[in-house]
Parts: sequence; structure tokens; C-alpha cells
Amino acid sequence: MKNRAPRIHLLDTELPLMNYVGVAVRCGEVLPNAEPKFMLTEALFEDELPRFTMQVCKNCYVAAARWERRYLYGLVNAAAEEAANLEESL
Repeated sequence: MKNRAPRIHLLDTELPLMNYVGVAVRCGEVLPNAEPKFMLTEALFEDELPRFTMQVCKNCYVAAARWERRYLYGLVNAAAEEAANLEESL
């Protein structure tokens, strides 16, 4: 059975992220080793986020409606991403 690509979780921050270890995202999940999929600034938020909505965690997306910070990151669990990529290559 093929693994689905992991859901992208959202995190908004005032300052750019310096590391992606133990990141608590908008839905409350903690990603022990996150991998960035995208980073948007306020100017790009409304134009660019809609193209990711099918891949974004629905709880994070709902929480993003109250986004008030400068940067919005799309993050996945790096281990889940690696497993999905490995299975896809087989």
C-alpha cells in the first residue's frame, strides 16, 4: 500500500526560524524534526497559500485564518517525508 505524502503543517512566526527541531505547529502537533516545504511573508500569504490547501493539515489551515505574524512556514515531519519518498522510489 502506498503511503500518502505527509500533511503540511503551518507555523507563523515574528522572526525567521533558525532550526526545525521540536517545532510546535498551529494545530498543536510537535514535529520532532521538521522539514520546510515553503515560507511565505505577509505580502505573499493571500496569493500563494491557496495553492497548497489540498496538502495542508485542515486544523492548521483553520488556525491560519487568525495569522498575525510576519512569516508563515509550511512544515512536514522529516521522517514521514523520507518514508513517503523512499516508498515512491521503489
